[in-house]
Amino acid sequence: MNQLTALILTASFSVGLLLGQAAKVGEEVRDMTFPEFNQGDGRQKLSEFRGQPVLVVTFADVFGGLSAAMRGIKLAKAHRNDGLVVIMTRVKAGGTFGDGTEGVDLAAWTMKRYPGADVRVCDRVRPAWNWRGLGMFPYYAVIGPDGKLVGVGAMPKTPKGLAQGVATAVAQVRKGWGSKEEAAFRKRLHGKQDLAFALANSTGLLRGEANGIVARRLKAIDWMLDDGQWLRAKKAADKLSKQVAADAEHSKAVDERLARFVTPAGERELGLDKKLQRLLKPFQKRAPGKNADRALRKLAKTATGTTVGARAERMASRVAAAAKIR
Repeated sequence: MNQLTALILTASFSVGLLLGQAAKVGEEVRDMTFPEFNQGDGRQKLSEFRGQPVLVVTFADVFGGLSAAMRGIKLAKAHRNDGLVVIMTRVKAGGTFGDGTEGVDLAAWTMKRYPGADVRVCDRVRPAWNWRGLGMFPYYAVIGPDGKLVGVGAMPKTPKGLAQGVATAVAQVRKGWGSKEEAAFRKRLHGKQDLAFALANSTGLLRGEANGIVARRLKAIDWMLDDGQWLRAKKAADKLSKQVAADAEHSKAVDERLARFVTPAGERELGLDKKLQRLLKPFQKRAPGKNADRALRKLAKTATGTTVGARAERMASRVAAAAKIR
């Protein structure tokens, strides 16, 4: 099997489980769990992004894969305020990234190639899906906020389809979907992101939808705390606290998280995270250079025994690996 054939077959994995054997535009996509994301927030299932438009793009260092990645990154930036979730799944050819680099960490590779990109990146998803008739790799799939497939195709064959699909999905968020009553509610909840209104003015299924968002955000806060992202977690908790202020049950759950930030351990983690963010900030604009990991390792040693310290060590290893990539 030659490299091109292997790449095409491998690419079929990248959105395979996501679409399913019988998925068609307009039909609901079955749920799935993605491989662990780089730059995620703990959400790994497709269903956990319900209410947001989702774009999945395959990428690689060869055969147009980088162009596909850039399209996804540009759309993520353009729709930053529309709740668009961009997921880039990696396709490897012959065990490399196309530049001869063997066994490179995906997160390090992303830091090197696309510093500051606001996208979730993961390895290919399985199993394979039959892409015959859609054209050549790389592929894309757009899922609307209602969980239904909006668009799918190959960029070389339908390059405009990707942006058009995203535009359709984003418009759906702004307008809402379902019955007239449901659409008006979802327009307020998802389009205007008015969770407080949704909690105060909903019952039954719609109330459950609003409760689901609160539950997912609480889970994300817990994940960020465990991951050593205390500043990000506090920002999320402060925002959620304001949104659920009129709901006693939800307020209690948020207050339990907020209480962690004012303990001696929490205050230390916050202080360490501020230092960590200062060290990581340059890598939002440029790729790491030689010895860029030294300050991170020094912080990790100082912060031994903390979640931020553990994250600083992980980031140091990622930075060191990124600096070695050609």
